[in-house]
Amino acid sequence: MKLLESPRPTMDDLPDARRKQARRQRWVMLGIGLALLLVALGLWSRDEDAPEVSDLMPTPRKLADDQNAYLFIEQAAKLNNWDYLRLEMDEQRVVDAMLKGEKWDNTKAASWLASTEKIWPLLAQAAALPSGQAPLNDPAFHWSSNEFSNLSRLSIIQGWSQYYAGQPEAGIETLLTSLRAAHHLETSRGTEFTYFSGYNWSRITEKTLVSMADHSEISPAALRRALDVLLTVRSDNQDLAQTLRAIGRDDMVVFADFAHHKGNQSLSALSWSRPLPAIVQNGINWPLLFKPYQSQRLLADEFRSAIKLSNADGATIYAWTNGAYERLLGGNDWRVFNPNNLVGRVLLSTGVVALPYIVVETHFDEQSRHSASEAFFALRIYFAEHGELPARLDQLVPAYLPAVPLDFYDRQPIRYSHDNFAVWSVGFRHFNVTSINPDPEETQNEIYYRLDFAAPPRPVPVEDPPESSP
Repeated sequence: MKLLESPRPTMDDLPDARRKQARRQRWVMLGIGLALLLVALGLWSRDEDAPEVSDLMPTPRKLADDQNAYLFIEQAAKLNNWDYLRLEMDEQRVVDAMLKGEKWDNTKAASWLASTEKIWPLLAQAAALPSGQAPLNDPAFHWSSNEFSNLSRLSIIQGWSQYYAGQPEAGIETLLTSLRAAHHLETSRGTEFTYFSGYNWSRITEKTLVSMADHSEISPAALRRALDVLLTVRSDNQDLAQTLRAIGRDDMVVFADFAHHKGNQSLSALSWSRPLPAIVQNGINWPLLFKPYQSQRLLADEFRSAIKLSNADGATIYAWTNGAYERLLGGNDWRVFNPNNLVGRVLLSTGVVALPYIVVETHFDEQSRHSASEAFFALRIYFAEHGELPARLDQLVPAYLPAVPLDFYDRQPIRYSHDNFAVWSVGFRHFNVTSINPDPEETQNEIYYRLDFAAPPRPVPVEDPPESSP
């Protein structure tokens, strides 16, 4: 005979005393669970010890004011009243075309260069000095980025003005002064603004020098002087290391300030003045969401890695760059929510994380572009003296170059083709020149100089005939 199972008693079936005891036990268990959870969260929320970052502190140059090239460049920038960004879009396009040497408007140039006579002696003073030192961690510095850009454009317009006035060698000399000043700005160990302002100034000046070098009236002596200056304004690995230390110092100081609850005022500086999500503003006070020392250590490790990459090749840098988000942000898969140091990772991702490898990539681009410029001028001088191009770049050593310049992307000699009249760098995209007239769209973002002084004229584009009316 099958026995019927009796129903399990419920709380309502228990006496009052036992019912109260069961409830107390549940609350106790719940309290123990919450306490364990809080302990676990407390352990999870513990920050690391303050990291050792003394090896990443920059070494400022101790320069007297009259020996600091940066101060003369800054004075020149402040004297300039011409502002590219305030021009109308059509006017900006005219400026861009004039900077490239594609067209010239003497009336506009004369107007822009009016009342600039005090600027050029200051740039000459800066160029004549051996080095410069920008301020470190100076909140008032950010104005200078646009001011330096204006000054770089104006100096190139001044060079072109002399060129088109029948004084090409005077134009070359103006650009060489500008190039030395740009080099001092770039290596002045300040912030990312000084570094990138100097880099952009140097880049556009070198391109203009190459364009001017095609003028048939420029003497070999003037070309030789240009090459000599190019050989003296190349940044070295020490410059790169000090630049990275100077840039990283400010960001690491901000994270250290957060550890002492003083960092809220630095949020705008750390995020490049971009609006931050509310979780960052509010999460600063939650240890689980923000660990300033861990964030500082992650950033410091990234800058150390960047400094070590100064002798690497492009493939190594490319792999290191692609791994940045995995190393610093714990991966970029949005489906995985990880609250551990979430605010710290958000702060790192707002632009700070990109700085070390942007600087290293920029350094590689500058070095390879500089190599191409050196090779171009050496070939230009050789052609002026021999009436032909050499078969190989090593024929320029040692009479024209101390060594064949390197393509820093793969640590091989900079590329040169006698048959295709070209000097170029392979870059990150393995660029190659296989014809005399490569597609302009393929070369516009590459380091590429066509040797127009020796090459046949470029083909003139054939315009489509206008459609006839019916």
